[in-house]
Amino acid sequence: QGENTITLESVRESMAIAAIGISSYEEGLTYEQYLEKHSDKEIKALPEAIKIEGQLSHERTSPTLYAISDRSDPSNYPVDPVKIKLNAIGGSKWTTPGDQISWQIDLTNHESGLYYISLRAKQDSARGMFSTRRVYINDEIPFAEANGARLQYTSDYRIVTLGSEEEPFLFYLEGGKVNTITVEARLGEYAALISEVQKDIDMLNDLG
Repeated sequence: QGENTITLESVRESMAIAAIGISSYEEGLTYEQYLEKHSDKEIKALPEAIKIEGQLSHERTSPTLYAISDRSDPSNYPVDPVKIKLNAIGGSKWTTPGDQISWQIDLTNHESGLYYISLRAKQDSARGMFSTRRVYINDEIPFAEANGARLQYTSDYRIVTLGSEEEPFLFYLEGGKVNTITVEARLGEYAALISEVQKDIDMLNDLG
């Protein structure tokens, strides 16, 4: 409360500022609290899963996140024995923390409720490691655990239901409208380790 001063000091390179926004901080819910909040909602069992092709994304935060052709799996769609078909998105281009891809889920003919979200995906670039993704539902992080969804290493495509090692997560989606699901690349638990390594590198550079 009262007058506050924010100072930005130039350290390196130029930049321009168009606006500064101030917003209040809200403590995020845990997954357990999230389920309690939606305890009156039903888990929806659809007669057939709603399917969205990965390459048909709604928005992307980087021009490098464009649709790609992956012919490593004959069950990828669309596929052609001769022509190159765009049937995937991301891959090695989706590694920068903060890069987001969004898809729209049309629930205009469905009811509001709790849904599972599954990805047909593979992470074949970091053997023995996992990729971390943050999940937004309609531009909001639904609960704290959605900050660290993991995709383990696999050389083949597989169905990955977003969740923890113990259980898949349920997400509340509103019926009668189009919902937006956004997935963001993150360092996750590797962030602290990378920071420590970077500090050591900086120290060695200073000594040099």
